[in-house]
Amino acid sequence: MAQTGPDNRRRMKPRRELCRVTLCRDHHRWTFSFTEGDDGPVVKRIAELAKDPQVPLDWFDASILCRHIACVQANPGSAITVEDITTP
Repeated sequence: MAQTGPDNRRRMKPRRELCRVTLCRDHHRWTFSFTEGDDGPVVKRIAELAKDPQVPLDWFDASILCRHIACVQANPGSAITVEDITTP
């Protein structure tokens, strides 16, 4: 006879929240979405874009986005929009 009870139930992974960070500067808008705890590929992509001279996303923008990604990770399920960024 099979036993049922808390020890035999399938252990489900906790649901990871979808997070979003958006940067608006001039007439450009960049939105990056990622699941909670899986921000590595997004940070890598932001770095690739900042390196590309054909893309108007610079290292200042990249640092702001990465900082806000860290904030979103601290508050899963949230979204942050940074608007009207002017480079120093």
